[in-house]
Amino acid sequence: MKVTVNGDTAEVPEGWSVGDLVRARVDDRRRVAVAVTDAGRELLLNREHAVVDAMVRALAAEFTSAERHQLESAVPLLDRLAHRL
Repeated sequence: MKVTVNGDTAEVPEGWSVGDLVRARVDDRRRVAVAVTDAGRELLLNREHAVVDAMVRALAAEFTSAERHQLESAVPLLDRLAHRL
């Protein structure tokens, strides 16, 4: 099972339930307030760190120094694009 919070999706680990990771409160029939629990936050952070670590390894192993500089110079443009989405 997967949980998506603020656009970030994570697999619910074996032995956990969605209720361990997020809490929901129904205010009325039109709205549900959802909050990430500490365990859910930790799961999302661990996933984010794993993605960053994988990117760092790929950049070091597969890209030349010149290519890494090209990617670095594109960051402001990618940030601008991300803010428009």
